[in-house]
Amino acid sequence: MKKIGVFQDTKHKRLGLRFDRVLSAQSSFDKHNMALAFNKDPTEIIAAGLPRHDWIYGSLERPKRYREAIWKLEKELNGRRLVLYAPTFRDEDRNKLPISDVDLEIWADWLAERNFALGLRAHVVANGQQKLHHPNIISLSGSEYNHVEAIFELTDILVTDYSSLCLDFMITEKPILGLDLEKTGYSRGFLLDFHLLFPGDFHHSLDELFIALDAIFPCETADVPYQLNKKIFLGDYNGDACENVFKSLFEG
Repeated sequence: MKKIGVFQDTKHKRLGLRFDRVLSAQSSFDKHNMALAFNKDPTEIIAAGLPRHDWIYGSLERPKRYREAIWKLEKELNGRRLVLYAPTFRDEDRNKLPISDVDLEIWADWLAERNFALGLRAHVVANGQQKLHHPNIISLSGSEYNHVEAIFELTDILVTDYSSLCLDFMITEKPILGLDLEKTGYSRGFLLDFHLLFPGDFHHSLDELFIALDAIFPCETADVPYQLNKKIFLGDYNGDACENVFKSLFEG
């Protein structure tokens, strides 16, 4: 969704040289964007899908660390369900989370009354100082949770802002909500209108978010109206990205 590479700044013209000869994109839409963003010839981009998605949806065997993360998180949840909050970083201040400690605690208390835990996962490049002494907040930013796909397996609802994690999470067909309490947007900008690209309702206050969450909680299976978003970003993905990449490289 976000502008990266040449889309972001022409100083990244040589960015494509960092990569091997071929990149695999999620869809035809993504293939076009990757070719332009990384200044590569379109023939060097294949729309075969992302192999990591097979961990979420397909039959790809989970690595040991993935399975260990599942076991650890199940133990930490101790019967609670999980709302995952995973905001992206801000170029202006990578060490700052876009939510205050006070709001995190209010949110965690509200979720505790409904037998949900709040999982907090900062972006991998962020170094935000997180005061996670609240009994209903689980830190999911450590190295033991390096496979976000494992966290997805136990996540009931994803709340994010401008993170591309929402595109991966669409594969689960679980609810996605947006939250930007600072109302500052994202300085790098987007490929198209963000609200057309984002696969869920977006909110700018905790009160709005709580109303939206309450509407979801009673439902074991939520109505997730983002089939068009899946088609744009994931193409015809059906749990077979690894196989598609192999065929594109060696049988195409």
